[in-house]
Amino acid sequence: MEWHDKGIVLSQRPWSESYSIVSIFTPTQGRHVGLIRPGRKPEARNQLQPGNFVQATWKARLADHLGRWQIEMDRATWTPLANIPKRLAALSSVCTLLDQGLPERHLYADLYKSVEKFLQSLATDDHWQTQYVQFELDLLATLGFGLTLDCCAVTRSTENLIYVSPKSGHAVSEDVGRPYADRLLRLPTFLLQEQLTPSEQEMRLALNLTGYFLHRYVFENKPLPVVRQQVL
Repeated sequence: MEWHDKGIVLSQRPWSESYSIVSIFTPTQGRHVGLIRPGRKPEARNQLQPGNFVQATWKARLADHLGRWQIEMDRATWTPLANIPKRLAALSSVCTLLDQGLPERHLYADLYKSVEKFLQSLATDDHWQTQYVQFELDLLATLGFGLTLDCCAVTRSTENLIYVSPKSGHAVSEDVGRPYADRLLRLPTFLLQEQLTPSEQEMRLALNLTGYFLHRYVFENKPLPVVRQQVL
């Protein structure tokens, strides 16, 4: 059994003295894991940094075996972010959420495209924070927990949307939600206005919003990666 695909390195962890288990997100094979013998030279080890784009070949005797990787570097994503802590945290958070949140060997081609686009522009995009939150929304939608933020759940109005129902994931207008404000999640304005750069407070509200649904449905009430909070 053998296949070849491009991919994004998500994680690496020791498996034995000689091998590591590496998780890679690919457009045609989904999230896949396999064994690799890390090289001793720094450049060989650096290619396994989370977020790097690689060309990967996976081989195993049978399809359900762990298998082994052969990897060649395409592009190092983390290098230009080394001195930009918040963007580096965003890179780490994306990789960790994908690695821990996606079931293995399921195809998510559209999600791969959006992640690829985000990581390729992370070092230069002035609206990277908006795009990061959009990634978390895309992840939720891909796994079947998409939020509906474009109209009120009760009136279908598109005006004055400032809340989100924690039960339905549907937006709620100010007038409808006011009596229940203490039980609703806040909807930050920048999620409704394309290319609007969020303030730190709005980013906090956005991460609280997506984090609530990630925690409840994707991670099944287990703690979310700490690195998410370093994006602020």
